[in-house]
Amino acid sequence: MVVFTIDSIVKKKIAAGSIFVLTGQVLEIILGIINNVIIARAFGSANFGIYTLFLKICNIAGLLARVGTNDVIVKYVGITSGVGDWSKLKGYIRTAFQIMFIGSSVTIIFISMISQFLATNLFTSPCLYKVLIFSVLIIPLQNSLLLTREIFRGLLDLKTASFLPAGQQLVFFGLLVSIILLGTHNVQNIVIALSVGIFCALVVALFRLRGRLLKWHAKPEKVKMQGLLQESVPMMLTRGSLLFMSSTDILVLGIYASPAEVGIYGVVNALAAITVFSFDIVNQVIPAMIARYSAQKDFKTLSYVIRYASTLGVLFALPVFILVTCFGEFILTNIFGTQYAGGIIALYILLAGRFFTSLSGSTGYLLQMTGFHTILTRISVCCGLLNLLLNIALVQQYGKEGAAGATAISLALQNFIVLVIAYRKTGIWALASVNIGKDIVNQVWSYLKTATGNTKIN
Repeated sequence: MVVFTIDSIVKKKIAAGSIFVLTGQVLEIILGIINNVIIARAFGSANFGIYTLFLKICNIAGLLARVGTNDVIVKYVGITSGVGDWSKLKGYIRTAFQIMFIGSSVTIIFISMISQFLATNLFTSPCLYKVLIFSVLIIPLQNSLLLTREIFRGLLDLKTASFLPAGQQLVFFGLLVSIILLGTHNVQNIVIALSVGIFCALVVALFRLRGRLLKWHAKPEKVKMQGLLQESVPMMLTRGSLLFMSSTDILVLGIYASPAEVGIYGVVNALAAITVFSFDIVNQVIPAMIARYSAQKDFKTLSYVIRYASTLGVLFALPVFILVTCFGEFILTNIFGTQYAGGIIALYILLAGRFFTSLSGSTGYLLQMTGFHTILTRISVCCGLLNLLLNIALVQQYGKEGAAGATAISLALQNFIVLVIAYRKTGIWALASVNIGKDIVNQVWSYLKTATGNTKIN
């Protein structure tokens, strides 16, 4: 049996960071669910399908435009802030924004050129073209917001990084309600409301970042784009393959099925994703910590951080998984609407895949932040191609259920391969630990007892 003994400061960093991220993420998820329910019920499955396709296209285009800067900036901000090298930190931030702005400009031009083809020839949905023109606004705004959030994550200012998306969703919610009250039920207005929400969150983010930068009395050190791109491009390929894998089902379904079926699957996919939201929370906390402990050669602490994070994620995910599994049909029928009840089988398939992948924890970040990102890229690209082939084969035969099956199989296989490779390269198992799980439960129990005792005394 492996006995973990580690400084309590590390536990507090993970736990405290996770609490901030948990609060912000829960607010974002709740507001996101409400917004999705509003769009799904008020605008119908066909419009929700078009909106889902639009988001997928913008997400892929946005990732290409960022060229991996959002991934690499977390690492370098984490390292430079850890040693107090503010001059180099400012240099990394400036160069990352320069790369992102150039990439966004090129991507916007390209999307404008092919938007007609995408809407009428590939997805055979003329209404999609009417919203694709708004990608000119969405892509640069979303990229700027995401890059700024990643900078705050690198600085371990997780409160700011976590509450920005919640603020965006809150503004989006207010505008959706206004659209419904005014009776202007069309997809274009939804996208305009989304753009305004992102813009408001970005203004707040840049204002807070400017305040942090002014405190560091150091001139930015020159950081060459080439040096940053050498590491960011492989990370972009890795992230791109993961995003492509998670988007392939929607895109392929959009080619072979009606917008209404895409809308049903979009609701089901979003519902299944809620079960592993805890890993999104944990993965916002630990990348900067992995980079720091890896740079310091403190592999004992690094090992504990990885397994503690994985275990924490599983403990949060398990009850949500059970809840959605038991009441999935009720949620689809009574909350989203009866037209979405046909997605229950696809939901169960996706839930099975999500649960299996959740067991491997944050293995991808372990490889990415310890210098093995090229290996992760190769695995991700290969599994992404497999996912594409499976989706093309199964969607034509089984529709949305085929898309769910192809996605579940591909994600589970990729996570298993990455888990094994990460152990061989680093000697660290990223799987959740029963012993650490008991430790976490004991910590929570002790805290509750202490809090209860203090309440009685007062």
